[in-house]
Amino acid sequence: MVDSASSGRASDTQDEALLESLFARLSPSPVSLLRAALRFAAQHPGTFNPELLRSALKRRGQQQSPAWLARLEPSIGTQEVMLLTGLSKSGVHKAKDENRLLAFRLEGQNVDRFPLFQFKTGEVRAWISALLSRVGNGLASAHFLAVARKRLNGCSYVDLLRERDDDDVITAMLLHAESIGDEARGREPEPTIKPAGK
Repeated sequence: MVDSASSGRASDTQDEALLESLFARLSPSPVSLLRAALRFAAQHPGTFNPELLRSALKRRGQQQSPAWLARLEPSIGTQEVMLLTGLSKSGVHKAKDENRLLAFRLEGQNVDRFPLFQFKTGEVRAWISALLSRVGNGLASAHFLAVARKRLNGCSYVDLLRERDDDDVITAMLLHAESIGDEARGREPEPTIKPAGK
């Protein structure tokens, strides 16, 4: 006779194995993962554990984060940001906490890193705070900026904006950032933009 506790654990293990198999075959986009998981949950309403979905998405993000962060390099530390901007140490941390300065932490480290591309002539580029207010700071913004996208003909936003501010790309990027929740709910994404020179 099988007790209900061991039956529940077996079901969770089977769900987890199925999700891991599914996630391994998908692109690293969290929106794609969320859509697939939500479809799975709808098809298995009584057996799907919502905590399993959160855990799987978090794990997938942790696996992909080194690649996202590498695309944002080079990055600098707090001391360099202080020298570049004239801010005090507390000013740098306040700007980060208020989403006026893009920052991330590498796994296993307790120091903030600041992607260098966000600075232009000693100031943070104007669109950084607008983006961070939509997607958040840290890995969320790293993912959003670093992932190659079909709508950008295989480029990422950081590829297109690293060297110069392009108003059309910035406008489309901010609209895309606002629509992220809409995409997960199945609404139409913004039209594809054509990067200059592509």
